[in-house]
Amino acid sequence: MDQPLTCQRDLFTLDEGDIYINCAYMSPQLKSVRAAGVHGIDQKNRPTQLPPAHFFRPVQEARELFAQLINADDYRRISIMPSTSYGMATAANNIHLARHEKIVMPGGQFPSNYYSWKGLADRSGGSLDIIVSPDSGPTKTKDWNSELLQAIDQSTKVVTISHTHWSDGTRWNLDAIRERTSNVGALLIIDGTQSIGALPFDVQRCKPDAVIASCYKWLMGPYSIALGYFGPAFDQGAPIEENWMNRVGSDNFRALLNYQEEYRPMAGRYMMGEQSQFVNIPMTITALQQLLAWQPHRIQNYCEFLWLSIKDDLDELGIQLPLDRAHHLIGLTLPEGTDIELLQESLHEDNISVSFRGDIMRVSPHLYNRVSDMRALVEVIKEVSWQMA
Repeated sequence: MDQPLTCQRDLFTLDEGDIYINCAYMSPQLKSVRAAGVHGIDQKNRPTQLPPAHFFRPVQEARELFAQLINADDYRRISIMPSTSYGMATAANNIHLARHEKIVMPGGQFPSNYYSWKGLADRSGGSLDIIVSPDSGPTKTKDWNSELLQAIDQSTKVVTISHTHWSDGTRWNLDAIRERTSNVGALLIIDGTQSIGALPFDVQRCKPDAVIASCYKWLMGPYSIALGYFGPAFDQGAPIEENWMNRVGSDNFRALLNYQEEYRPMAGRYMMGEQSQFVNIPMTITALQQLLAWQPHRIQNYCEFLWLSIKDDLDELGIQLPLDRAHHLIGLTLPEGTDIELLQESLHEDNISVSFRGDIMRVSPHLYNRVSDMRALVEVIKEVSWQMA
């Protein structure tokens, strides 16, 4: 049996007075990841020590580590990209949508998982079927999943969805969605930015056609880099940019003018230009190594422990935790009449960082958080409630 994780705050760069419960916005920096980035910067001071192999070996290591994290059977299915929107554009540009076909997605997807699909629907004359959120309540997750499944029919070409909803943490039943998409012959594209790294994700179980995750949140890495998985449906697709590194034999610098028509296999064709990123790739490698040491299921268990420490207080305030929830990201529906602006000001005064999305307070803890952080959050909510009474 795995040993439970304890608070890992000492591994991060957070100031002692900061109560940061906002990893869904951006993760704080691991000290080890920062050191890897500084080393990467220093390496460029000595370009004679950067042989051609250095353009490729660290990239392969990052791909191998991410493949291990999501249980992909071949690192060549992993692509290095600059952003989630880049990955979604890559997928959308390799899908033919007929006029009678539709793309299904839940309402309120993050814009990076909307614009490419809206553009595809507009260009093709197909439709974009957005399944809006039902009323909030303890059964919201179940109800929303049910409505989404009902919308997937024989006319569905693509279902594009997150694993957990970025604004309120709604957790999608990917097993049921994959079964339904397989039955109707639809593709399943997943935005894993708000889940992968903190919530177990297994491509062997879910069998998605593509998964994209930005690194600067739950993957604990730098900004301006994302990792993508592309399944067999995309093995013969076209990249959205043509760069020399995506071609077979590009590691032979002497032969670069022997232009190649053939792409690198599988997701290698979708890799961005200047993928070597001598600063970001070492940071990403270090972050992935740490996540593999921690393991996402143990991160979930620790976050659950944090929530249980304040559950009675939340019950007293009339704040219900969702029944089927991921513990790293939860959107709290505040009591009716809560002065959101006053609450935000009070949290800021106490150096407590969370996010507000509409009337939802999004709370996203991680291993650097302590029980005292969660209790401090509850005390501010109580204080604002008393002032309004």
